[in-house]
Amino acid sequence: GMNYSLVVVGDVASQAVTQVSMDKGRYTCSDTVKITVNDALASSPVSVTLVSKNSLAATIDTQIVSCIGSNGVFVGTIQSGSGIVVADGGSLTATYPGALRPWTATVACQVGATDVGFPPTVSGGCDNAAAGTDAITSPLFNGGSNEFYTKYMDAGEYSSYTFKFKNTTGVALTDATVNLSFSGGAASKMSVFNNPVHIGKVAIDGVVGGVFQVYTDPSASALTGVTMNFDITSPADGYTVAKRLSQSQLLQTNDAVTRLDSCSTFNTSLGSWAESTKVTRTLNDGTPIPTALNTWHWAGPTQVIGAELRVDGACGNATANAAAMTGGALTTSNFNNNADSFLFLNFQPALRGNGPSGQPYRYAWKWHSFYHASEALGNQGGVWGAFYNNNWSGGAVVPTGDQLAAFPIKLGETGYYYHTVFDYLGTWNWDAANGGTPDDPHLNPNTGGAPNQLIITFANVTGPATASTYFAY
Repeated sequence: GMNYSLVVVGDVASQAVTQVSMDKGRYTCSDTVKITVNDALASSPVSVTLVSKNSLAATIDTQIVSCIGSNGVFVGTIQSGSGIVVADGGSLTATYPGALRPWTATVACQVGATDVGFPPTVSGGCDNAAAGTDAITSPLFNGGSNEFYTKYMDAGEYSSYTFKFKNTTGVALTDATVNLSFSGGAASKMSVFNNPVHIGKVAIDGVVGGVFQVYTDPSASALTGVTMNFDITSPADGYTVAKRLSQSQLLQTNDAVTRLDSCSTFNTSLGSWAESTKVTRTLNDGTPIPTALNTWHWAGPTQVIGAELRVDGACGNATANAAAMTGGALTTSNFNNNADSFLFLNFQPALRGNGPSGQPYRYAWKWHSFYHASEALGNQGGVWGAFYNNNWSGGAVVPTGDQLAAFPIKLGETGYYYHTVFDYLGTWNWDAANGGTPDDPHLNPNTGGAPNQLIITFANVTGPATASTYFAY
């Protein structure tokens, strides 16, 4: 047969070997420390010296623990915290005369925890109305809420602030408790109403959260910082020294919303507008259909036919014949046959990148107004369309006519209309001033709006306004 040998490394518990031991390798600040002495020659009771040191290895307490028993095995207990002073990060060392070596255990009075709740969930608040609740003129109106970045707390707001952490202590907790305090420049502007929040049981590596009801004083200044300090303990488990996790916040960050309207007056030229290449068309069998450019141009004061002569025109403009147009100055048909090209504008949002709050600017497409009319009721001599791209992938490269025709946002299902959509059913003179309030999407021709005004909306199209964000229309 084969020969086997057994090798043992470390202490061997035997009544014949004098030694001292403790039942754990780590204790909390409120724990039962059990000490065992093995000494075959001793009689009950025996005494063990227990030394407590802090995290700097300085002795902070020494106690003598009496251990009783028989047959060479003696046991004694002492409470950390009440029986012997301990410190988080410190140690306990038991010594016994004649023992092979002392026994040392560590002391941990804090839970192990990591922050898994930043950015936090902040709900409530009262400045939604202050930002405006009108579906057309309000800043964003994201599902009825005008504060896109709701994780901020603004002056005069009552907010619900959710804090989450992960239990990394290595043991389950039964009495987890979180207390909130404030520090930093705006600490005096914050109040909390439900301190502390008792969470209770938390599994090993479990993620839990607490909701704090907080109030921001009305005198809080814009963009002032406050630090939210969350102190976590679990007293019933001996973790009585708070583990602090902090989150930095800015107050009063998004009540003020900057709105930038884009208006083109065409007072002296087409400005940044340009004509696209012609659109490619084919029959169902693939046969090409000849197309041509519209020859878009500035109307100018010498044109017989141009813009409507208003003193309250679009963008506050009152310049006569300030318009972009296609065709000529004749009152008869003077458009190119099979004309199929776009007048377009390729541009970026005026505010890009991050705002003062540190969060990115966002754009919101709200509405667009048109002032136009056919020269004769029922005229179907041509079609027109409006096409939009709120995130033009070509960047600064201008789109072609074919790309414009494929833009995702269109007026109408197909994107094309006969001129009759603008026909004004009443006495209409193209070159005479007319009443009505222009550029007010709340109004229509029957409720005080301009008689030849068409308003379209964009279903609150929105997104981050970054350096690479381009629009085309």
